[in-house]
Amino acid sequence: MREKRIHNHMRRLLGTLLLAALIATLFAPCVSAANQSGECGVGIKWSFEGNTLTVSGKGAMTNYTEQTPAPWHDFREDIRVLIVQDGVSSVGDLAFYDC
Repeated sequence: MREKRIHNHMRRLLGTLLLAALIATLFAPCVSAANQSGECGVGIKWSFEGNTLTVSGKGAMTNYTEQTPAPWHDFREDIRVLIVQDGVSSVGDLAFYDC
């Protein structure tokens, strides 16, 4: 009798783990870098959607370094299109380093 309870418990646990894995897989695109945005200078904003990085606003972009990369650095390999809108007066140092 005890073995049957342990067996049933293990089946429920395995089912719960499989369900959690399925849910994580289904919602993974929602927490990926597919849609991100933020600031990259005083009065300068950036957004990344799909494969397009857009920089907009009025003023100069922040300068970056290898130690302090641009905020889009983690998904640099996904960038296929770059739009720098009118009003952005300069592109920061190393802004697109290793892109």
